[in-house]
This record gives sequence, structure tokens and C-alpha cells, in this order.
Amino acid sequence: MTRKPNIVYILADDLSYADVGFLGQQYIETPNLDQLAKDGMVFSDAYSTAPICGPSRCGILTGKHNGHARIREHGIDIGNGERYQEILHSEDYTIGNVLKSAGYSTAAIGKWAVGIEGSNAIPNAKGFDYSFGFYDQEYAHTFYPEYLFENGNVYPLEDNFGFDNSAGYIIIHAHYLFACYSTLYSYCPI
Repeated sequence: MTRKPNIVYILADDLSYADVGFLGQQYIETPNLDQLAKDGMVFSDAYSTAPICGPSRCGILTGKHNGHARIREHGIDIGNGERYQEILHSEDYTIGNVLKSAGYSTAAIGKWAVGIEGSNAIPNAKGFDYSFGFYDQEYAHTFYPEYLFENGNVYPLEDNFGFDNSAGYIIIHAHYLFACYSTLYSYCPI
């Protein structure tokens, strides 16, 4: 009987092509990623379906081009400090569903960005046996999150209670925007 290969898919937001050792990085050491690349497969000519995380994750998870994918932006500010985020729907089939039907055990760890708490779009409802991390990409950008989700349940991070995440994030982005504009509109991946 042929054994199925293990699949570890790593999606890293804002990682440049040459930010890892196996692709030429000379200043930052990435020995574990280098070993994974050596022992596995590297897709060096792959493209994302979108330049921002939520839509690109939707494309990767569903296999759909962004023109046909459900999620096409991060979220829409609807006023009063609230925002609307599009999420996967029950009919959206993911790579987790495909792998699960092929007999794989599946896990999604990190930032999900295509579903929200209490919806049918969380990883465990989309073909993943185990999940741990953030559902909402905006909350994932905080410095000291007070909780993550593990299999649909809140996993508190009590050491982070009491920090003002929004102020820290806004200050960093304001500084970053200023730095970008002060370099005469050079490339700024915000």
C-alpha cells in the first residue's frame, strides 16, 4: 500500500521571495524552513490571487480566482467603530474538505481570515479537524491579543489582558505610513 505524503502548507503574509535562506537570504537565518524546503517541495512560481490576506486566503482555500471568490476585501467600515467582513458560506468547499475526503487528518493553525466566531465559516466547519489561532484578520494585527480560538472555543491569553491593542497598532501604522510617504511613494505593502 502506498503511503500518502504529509502536506505542510505555510502561508506567510508579507514575506518577500528572498526573506528565507533557501531563496538567498544572507542576514536572517531560517534553518527550519530551509530544511523543510530541502526535504520537500518549493513552489517558486506560484502567485497569490490577491495582494491582501483575506482574499488571498479565500483563493488558496477554495481554489477560486479572485474574480469568482467570495471574499474580495478585508472588511468594510460601516461606521460607529463597526465593520462588516465577508466570510465563506456553507456551499464554499475548501482544500480542507478535499483533503479530509481523501483520508487526511487536517489542521489550520494561525490566521484564518475567512470566517468569524459563531459562523459556519470557521476552520472546523470547513474540513479541518483541528484549528488554533485567529479568525478575524483585524484582531490578528493586535500586539497583545486577549484570546485565540481552539476548535471553535475561546482560548484565553491571560498574560495579555489589560493592554491597549488598538492604540499600539494605530501608532505603528501611522509611523509606517509616514515613513512610506517620506520616501517619495516607494513600495509600501500596507
